[in-house]
Amino acid sequence: MNNVSEGDPFTITDSKRIGDNLQIMVTYGGGCKEHFFEIIWDGIVYTDDPCKMNLLIIHRGNNDNCEALITDTVNIDLKELIGNVSYKNDCAYYLFSTYNFSENPDIIIDAIN
Repeated sequence: MNNVSEGDPFTITDSKRIGDNLQIMVTYGGGCKEHFFEIIWDGIVYTDDPCKMNLLIIHRGNNDNCEALITDTVNIDLKELIGNVSYKNDCAYYLFSTYNFSENPDIIIDAIN
């Protein structure tokens, strides 16, 4: 899935889905500057069993050299990210961090239907 090696290191620790929102719990080093997360959908709905959509999460740490362990929640609005794709509720979401080069996602959020 992923051949992007940009952004800063982080760890996905947990996730949950509430309606059309995904909440992704992350940890990363920092504490002195504001951090941002970019979510990229490849635009493909994989309808073979299991139905899935791949999301890539990129962490932008703004060259924060502080070393505190930060715990944060990244919120993803599915309506904003992918619109009203017919499989939005029927497919699982496979989340990959930018430094995960394997075929296995960091975390899977199951379909709600």
